[in-house]
Amino acid sequence: HIKRPENAFMLFRKSRVHLYNAGAPRKQTQSRISKLVSSDWHSLTPEEKQPWFDLAQKVAAEHRQRHPNYKYRPRRRK
Repeated sequence: HIKRPENAFMLFRKSRVHLYNAGAPRKQTQSRISKLVSSDWHSLTPEEKQPWFDLAQKVAAEHRQRHPNYKYRPRRRK
């Protein structure tokens, strides 16, 4: 199974998760972290988001190079 390349938000989220768990007395749930990071993401200006979009393009290009025949095919749930 080949995973899809991460988009800009997923890369941003990955970079921020440790910030929410570092100062917390106990680990936050993933859904709570996603809501907090989403709020951060939506508060960014387009100029602040641009490096994440650039990084996502770089990650996608590397993914295409490693997996030239990859095509996203979602599986149907039964």
